[in-house]
Amino acid sequence: MISQIVQGTGSLIFKKALIKLMTRSDFRLVLPMHDAMLFEYEHDTTPSLVVHLMEEAMTQALDSEVVGKASISDFFEL
Repeated sequence: MISQIVQGTGSLIFKKALIKLMTRSDFRLVLPMHDAMLFEYEHDTTPSLVVHLMEEAMTQALDSEVVGKASISDFFEL
């Protein structure tokens, strides 16, 4: 029961952060996943901005009791 509440809350926070990102013109969501996303971007600074916005959204949603954490990694390796 507790894990459902935690996972549901995490999912809601992630979706709210995605909605916030969708207002950006230099960001295009390609593939949302349950706890990650694949996105395209135009500017080299966009990935770090996406990380910042995701972390900010998570921190705000949890009333700053927990500091949000996000990271960037390659979708696949050759």
